[in-house]
Amino acid sequence: MPSDHDLVAAVRAGMTKINIATQLNKVFTAAVRDSLSADPVAVDPRRYGSAGRDAITSEVSRLLRLLGARGIVQEETAGRRGSRTPGAGTDTMAGGAGESLSPVE
Repeated sequence: MPSDHDLVAAVRAGMTKINIATQLNKVFTAAVRDSLSADPVAVDPRRYGSAGRDAITSEVSRLLRLLGARGIVQEETAGRRGSRTPGAGTDTMAGGAGESLSPVE
């Protein structure tokens, strides 16, 4: 993953899609490893898995703050209100390319 500075610069330059899965996988795995190192007899994945989930939560929050996504999410949500249109007996939401998206089943 690029540095925080480079990430912010890329978004400011107009980049709208950034893959962060590898970064989140690294954060999750490191937290699980730390948890298992601290308690080597742990066998309950709910215990060490929660360390990974907490680490991902913190990292996603950090990235959202870094990129100022809070305002972006609020703008997106406001822009989509009322964009639901009925379609063949089910509600659909307008897609980004002007196409309708089916509801998730």
